[in-house]
Amino acid sequence: MRQAGSADNRVGQEELHTRDYLSYNDPYAVGVTFADTLRPDGLLCLGDRDPGWVVDYALIGMEQAVTTRLLLVRHGQTHTSLDDAFCGVTEVSLTSIGRSQAQCLAERLRREHVDALYCSPQQRAQETAVPIGLALELEIQTRDVLREMDFGEWENRLRADLAREYPLELEEWERGSWMAHPPGGETQQAVVARVVPCIIEILTLHADQTVLVVSHKSVLRLLIGHLLNMAPPDSRHLRLDPASLSELRVTGDHVDLIRCNDTSHLSL
Repeated sequence: MRQAGSADNRVGQEELHTRDYLSYNDPYAVGVTFADTLRPDGLLCLGDRDPGWVVDYALIGMEQAVTTRLLLVRHGQTHTSLDDAFCGVTEVSLTSIGRSQAQCLAERLRREHVDALYCSPQQRAQETAVPIGLALELEIQTRDVLREMDFGEWENRLRADLAREYPLELEEWERGSWMAHPPGGETQQAVVARVVPCIIEILTLHADQTVLVVSHKSVLRLLIGHLLNMAPPDSRHLRLDPASLSELRVTGDHVDLIRCNDTSHLSL
């Protein structure tokens, strides 16, 4: 089995061309005001925003800038994701479609050189990570802080039902208000506060390598939005489908979004 943390993973320096708008090549693409760049292979990545994208990576303590690839995977389909129900701390397994999605994702990732695999402790994430770990010959490193957001009174409730019972709270949530949080559940700020230190630790341990993280929709959405310094209403509309693959590249305190919600492996 290949050991996590092996060397020999250098990200090439592509020539980037600045454009004036952002598109995730997604039906729910979000228009925002900062610049983005287009690589020669057609993939989009985000560029600098004055005065810079400030993420507190001073803790990393890198002597020189190196680039680390962060591959972010949402778990495969569950009955709650299929029914559009809020599912945070509740344990659910993948559907048969979800297990098939995990296998497709594993085959896609087999082409990648990945140095380490991290995962949420929850069943649906672990079931997604197992075939990936087998394909990459990597041990799954479980981190409790990568678990999904606690949705409190909204747990296992259909969105349509909540629209009738919690119309104002749900409207705030859908709008991406920084104050929005499910009654009795976690705040968005609390999720960011537990996840970001873990990601900083992972980036420190695997500088100049490629790391894959299997987690959940809200956690990954809040993480991506935080690292890209997006306003809550903008990051709220980041779409992350089951078994999707997103990629960030981190160089010092600069973060590029290379791909978001890539599900091309599911249509093969």
